[in-house]
Amino acid sequence: MEIFKNKYNKLVLVITVLSLILLIGFPVYQFYDFIVHSKIKTSNLIISVILIFIPIFSWLFSVGEYVLESDGLSIKRKIFPIKIKYEEIKKVSRLGYQDIKSSIRIFGNGGLFGFYGIFRNESIGNYRAYFSNFSDLVLIETDKKKFVISPENPDIFTDYLKSRIKN
Repeated sequence: MEIFKNKYNKLVLVITVLSLILLIGFPVYQFYDFIVHSKIKTSNLIISVILIFIPIFSWLFSVGEYVLESDGLSIKRKIFPIKIKYEEIKKVSRLGYQDIKSSIRIFGNGGLFGFYGIFRNESIGNYRAYFSNFSDLVLIETDKKKFVISPENPDIFTDYLKSRIKN
């Protein structure tokens, strides 16, 4: 079993910190306002609860590490890990930032604790993103889906993964 961490680059760190400040700032202000004036609007309470859950769910779905196990690649998240069997993998290749910079997010997260979800661009088509570092990108292609991930030491990861797939 080989374990490769998913490290944040500076952009993801900046987006995460700024987002957390904004997402948590409103509920904190509402709590302060409640303490001082002993009243809160129902709409502000609902908005505060939603804003608190956004970073919690984003963190739960963020990628911690990529593990090459005996039967496949596991993309480890706090909840709902992703498993890709080696026999499903058809191609593995390195990508650069240029390859994904024109991507459009169809559904998912665009920077808070990483990039994950369904994205699309002209050169790759639709792909599942599970990355947080633009300099360590790896494209994994199966018959049905494409995955973009960012393991630390991507060249070593790619070599290990290629040695385990049967084409």
